[in-house]
Amino acid sequence: MISSRHLFALTLAALLPTLGGCRLNVTPGTGVAGPASPTATAVGPQAPGSTSAIASPVPGTQTGAGSAFTPGKADTSVGLTGTSGAQAVMLTATWCTYCDKAKGPDGIWTVGERDNKEIKFVPPIDVDQRKAEADRIGWTALPTFVFYLNGKEISRSQGADKAAFSEALQKLKAASRGV
Repeated sequence: MISSRHLFALTLAALLPTLGGCRLNVTPGTGVAGPASPTATAVGPQAPGSTSAIASPVPGTQTGAGSAFTPGKADTSVGLTGTSGAQAVMLTATWCTYCDKAKGPDGIWTVGERDNKEIKFVPPIDVDQRKAEADRIGWTALPTFVFYLNGKEISRSQGADKAAFSEALQKLKAASRGV
């Protein structure tokens, strides 16, 4: 049986096929989510040059205050401390249609993994099933892609934005070459 909030999210996803991702605000450690800002509930195409995703209601979210991800404030090790080499992590959810597209046969995650054998693509992390780990990484939109070198975050991108994903991936490649 589908709950009314999941039905709402599925209906919204069907009506808004041009969105690049689901933007929300997660209070670390609580799993409580809400809009990232008063303007984050607006729906429309992603702003040119933006690496963040588009607003979209999310199952189980609340409106109101929370704490958005701030670079440098989240634990970005994802348990990768002590690891060596370049790694990519994807934060996803079962209800996120843009995450499904990114993981599809021609999706940015799948193509990135196929074309970049020198980078270890960690199996996607479901933010609902692995809340503590997802909160440690920090996220405000789905999908979120985080790129690490030797356990340290190098770059990240949000939403199903091919250009932003490619740019973040290139930053990781440059860092791994010592550029």
